[in-house]
Amino acid sequence: MPSYDASVLAPVPPDRVWALVSDLTRHGEWSADPLTVTAAGDGTYESVATSKGREFRARLTEIESVPPSRYAFRAVDATGEYEHVITLAHEGAGTRVTRVVTATGLTFAQRVLFYAVLPVVKKPNARKALERLAAAAAR
Repeated sequence: MPSYDASVLAPVPPDRVWALVSDLTRHGEWSADPLTVTAAGDGTYESVATSKGREFRARLTEIESVPPSRYAFRAVDATGEYEHVITLAHEGAGTRVTRVVTATGLTFAQRVLFYAVLPVVKKPNARKALERLAAAAAR
């Protein structure tokens, strides 16, 4: 399954990062692109993101929450189905935040698109989002 990851060192303890990671409605505070997430009930959410001038609507479902070290959710949108796993680990005086995104359900056309945008959109945005997360947690 295709995947990509990003990692950053946040200069704060894991509980400060956890508050931003474990609440999907707060992901817009640190997303690389404009994003709003609203609760739909029963651990599901609806999101609207804008990237490169296009709007993407997704259904999000929490799949794992292990405070304050691991949070995972599934996102399904027009580009496919993805599992996001965010891990937090003490490192020095801060927290190593790692996000792995795995495409768990892609059609052939979605797979081609995934690899086309991976180096120019997905990887840079993943890094930018985690840098914004680290900065938001430090405020």
